[in-house]
Amino acid sequence: CSKETNSLLQETIHNQHNYYNPKASCMYVPKWKKQACEIPASQNEDSHYICTDNGDVKCLPGWTGDVCNVPICRKGCDPLQGYCKRPGECRCKLEVFYGDLCNKCISLPGCQHGSCNTSFECNCLKGWDGLFCSEPMCRSDCHPTRGYCEWPGECRCRLGWAGETCKDCQVLPGCQHGSCTKPLECRCHEGWTGLLCQTPICAENCHKERGYCRKPGEC
Repeated sequence: CSKETNSLLQETIHNQHNYYNPKASCMYVPKWKKQACEIPASQNEDSHYICTDNGDVKCLPGWTGDVCNVPICRKGCDPLQGYCKRPGECRCKLEVFYGDLCNKCISLPGCQHGSCNTSFECNCLKGWDGLFCSEPMCRSDCHPTRGYCEWPGECRCRLGWAGETCKDCQVLPGCQHGSCTKPLECRCHEGWTGLLCQTPICAENCHKERGYCRKPGEC
């Protein structure tokens, strides 16, 4: 400070506070801070600060900004989706976000097994597919038409098909000694006959009325 300025500051400080601090006498006080402290905080209903002895502005707890007019929101309040009008609160800017910290989005209505990063999204969880994440993803080698699943990773066979991946045909229920080349078929093995291949074919020369057999070829 110049001698003239220093002398003026010393005189002002002596008159206001009845003491002299040589370190404070040359401190530069910005104009807006001088104006803010011209009216004591107790006389300004909208102020959230106090004036220090050197004319500086000191914010009250919960407030920040040049003139302490910005409330400090609740810790963790989303900086993009949340705001506050008084210290410690967290209000959501849009109705599409909610929660104590305004960091929870609203999923697409109807979303069953998904989540969201932004509102009205439905990002499917692992193992689910479809617009509403309602379609389970079957076992990778499950036959696309013969099999289905009700839960991710499984493979259930439709009527007439069998096997772990539903690629095998299913014999007619009750078929005893037969096989199939198409669903619900019962093709008898050699030596057997009947609808369910349950009847053995006796020896060729076995009398049809007097003889019988329990296995193919005997009499």
